[in-house]
Amino acid sequence: MLRSSEASRTGRRLNPWDEVTVAQMLDWVAAERPDATALVDGDRSLTFAELRSTRDRVGAALAAMGVGDGTHVAIRMTKGADYTVLLHALWMVGAVAIPLNAMWTGQEVERALRDTDAEVLIIDTSTDATDWRSIVTHLGLPTDGLVGDGRLDRLRRVIDGSAHADLRASDSSGRAERREPVQVVPSTRQESLFLFTSGSSSAPKAVILRQDGILGTAHYFARSLGVGDSDRFLSLGPYFHAGGIVQMLVANQTGATQHVFPRVDIPTIAAVAVDQRCTVVTGFDPVLVKLFDAIAGLDQELPFHSVAASPAVEVFDALRSRGINVVTMYALSEGGNMVSLSSPEDETLAHGRPLPGITVRICDSSGQPVSAGEEGEICFKGWNLFRGYYNVDGAPDDVATDHDDYFHTGDIGKIDEEGRLVYLGRYSSMIKSGGENVSATEVETFLAQEIPEVATAAVVGVPSAEWGETVVAFVELVPGSRPFAEAWLKDACRGRLAGYKIPKRFVEVRPDGWPVADTGKLSRVTLVERVLAEPLG
Repeated sequence: MLRSSEASRTGRRLNPWDEVTVAQMLDWVAAERPDATALVDGDRSLTFAELRSTRDRVGAALAAMGVGDGTHVAIRMTKGADYTVLLHALWMVGAVAIPLNAMWTGQEVERALRDTDAEVLIIDTSTDATDWRSIVTHLGLPTDGLVGDGRLDRLRRVIDGSAHADLRASDSSGRAERREPVQVVPSTRQESLFLFTSGSSSAPKAVILRQDGILGTAHYFARSLGVGDSDRFLSLGPYFHAGGIVQMLVANQTGATQHVFPRVDIPTIAAVAVDQRCTVVTGFDPVLVKLFDAIAGLDQELPFHSVAASPAVEVFDALRSRGINVVTMYALSEGGNMVSLSSPEDETLAHGRPLPGITVRICDSSGQPVSAGEEGEICFKGWNLFRGYYNVDGAPDDVATDHDDYFHTGDIGKIDEEGRLVYLGRYSSMIKSGGENVSATEVETFLAQEIPEVATAAVVGVPSAEWGETVVAFVELVPGSRPFAEAWLKDACRGRLAGYKIPKRFVEVRPDGWPVADTGKLSRVTLVERVLAEPLG
């Protein structure tokens, strides 16, 4: 019987990649599997030997441009072979990589550059994702060259990767350049990645991560997914999210093939998954559901043996019934992306058990541990804990932990009777309706798990003069189950949810009608806008 609201896993090898760098990892894998395909980007591919030698060439070019140990380098490029090689090269020379969100505007980019003391900005003006020429011009920066006096005191150079052949993974014909590796002494710097938080509760903050920390989480993620050197890994996460970085390292560590895509183009991704018989996929749930539907539209079975997601119960059960290993997790940037992971033995949907060497505790509002099964704030400690938020108060900041060294995440959860973590949402995602706090995640979970006709649900708070905020639920129904009607949906909630938690309005969404941002996440802002465009009656 579970006796407390604390869960942990221990073992002799808590982080098998302790003090190892990404460059060392790639060198080892390239030595063992030199001719195996490491990376596929459209018509371009690199073996592990080519990935290593191209990394060395790009690293030497960066060093010639003044990028070296401790240089803060902000990056905005389209995900692909060039970006992947660049990350490896930056870590090899000891630079601090700072991936920028692809959707940020000039003002957001300026704040990120200033907050991280960026010294170099690497962009790619050949991409069609954002008009980067207009952004850098707005900031008073050159598109390629040295930076003079201006609004960003620390920034000294902008590099347009598309204008430098020696920074690209391949030449114009799409073939990888075969050159003798340039010898660069690899750096042993560990704190070499800044990733911005999502900004769900405040302005985005730069999280300082160690290389061995993200290598360790990638190791346990690979183990849960069952990834080996014969796998082909569909890597759908963007590199400005911790998940995208960890996905890359999963493939690199295990000798698997990583398939990357410049954007979320479902028909293209589905065709690659089928043609290449891709075996593992991770991504955000709305994208995965669309991908599965697209593969079914090709009259093909899902080729995957493992899927990592946080699916609705119906999707979870459907995948498991096909013999697919579904990995769920509790993830956040401050934990190097992973704090807990599920295992194939888990029969019910939760967010897994803590990684070995990680301890999770559930605390009340005063910071005291709660009883087993009670809800509270998720707190954790262990080797995956980030090193702090950079420049929060004008200087690098130490991690704020309590007297027992636990980091308080601001997320709500509980430990179930099997010792698994159950994530229930963010405190900041609470909907304040009629003086009561409503957890959007709690209502979503109820709708998707307790009402058989509901396939998936999203709950938002919409401004209301009467209630402060009104609870509105968007639902996708199981095909053929029952015609949509708000009345029976509300009836299904009565007596099972507190009255103030029952959505005041239900909105039906078709399977292809969920608004998805470029990152692959559900766009809740768009859902709110839909309701505001059609006010409550």
